[in-house]
Amino acid sequence: MEEGPQIWFVSGEKKLSNGGHSFFLVSLRGLETSLGSQRKQAMNLVKRVNTQGIIILLIVSVASAFYEWKKLPVSIFIGGLLGLVNLKGLAWGLKDFSHLYRPTGKVIFFSIFRFFTLALILIALLLLKLINLIGILIGFTIIFILVLKEGIRAAKESSGTITNDEPKNIDSTGSCHD
Repeated sequence: MEEGPQIWFVSGEKKLSNGGHSFFLVSLRGLETSLGSQRKQAMNLVKRVNTQGIIILLIVSVASAFYEWKKLPVSIFIGGLLGLVNLKGLAWGLKDFSHLYRPTGKVIFFSIFRFFTLALILIALLLLKLINLIGILIGFTIIFILVLKEGIRAAKESSGTITNDEPKNIDSTGSCHD
């Protein structure tokens, strides 16, 4: 990889106990490649959750058919599918957010739209008495637990890799503390 000039920008300030200030400087070199790898890692996380989620939802739905065969299995599966679709929508909406580091009107609109669509689907299914509310919660919970599990796994994997582009801690006198 070609080494270019090191460009730094101030990303934050922290007041020190001795009254001085500490600035966090972050290198811009490699920032674009780290954003690309983060996006790829997030998409892999969504794919893993989707794959595991479908398998677990099918198993739990079939097992729940022995308990209550009318609405519970379908409700668990629908709740899980709605959770997976919501996760995919969240990942798609945050893809744009990762470039700008601030919410745009498009991201906010689609977040609100996704919420109201999810609420509308659930209300319609409940009014038509096609689903069991406990089953929906079970399906959502399965997906929520999978997202937590895979998120923790991804965080552990990424914390194992150390790069030279980590933020440097510079105090008010100009000395660098790693």
